[in-house]
Amino acid sequence: MAILLELHPADQAELFSLLTDEEQATSLPYLDIPSTADLLEGLEDHEALEAVENIPTEKLADVLVEMEPVEAADLLGDLPPAQVTHAQGEMDDADEVFPLLGYPDETAGGLITIWYITLHRQTTAEQAIRFLRQVHPK
Repeated sequence: MAILLELHPADQAELFSLLTDEEQATSLPYLDIPSTADLLEGLEDHEALEAVENIPTEKLADVLVEMEPVEAADLLGDLPPAQVTHAQGEMDDADEVFPLLGYPDETAGGLITIWYITLHRQTTAEQAIRFLRQVHPK
């Protein structure tokens, strides 16, 4: 499982998808909160849903807070209501996620992101690209 830790998040998700259910369950505890969030964001919805079955609710709450709000809301929307209630109770600082839960996944409200970047009108394309790489290097 050491190789999983060294891969880019997109590659982690691809490799994780190829693992058996047992291998997935044993590899998840080795990932820290940000890595788990990145992994879940890279998985297909049904794969992420299966993966969270092996994550304790307390860790899941931390992972959901770390995820992009729209991705976290999509995952929460697919979980059983009891698990959603428990995860919500454990989540700190989830103000950006909860409003998105009222929208189906594939609607404008379900796809919207609350993150945006503003640039000055006189910013060149080169400056904009350099800035974007600094604020979001993935």
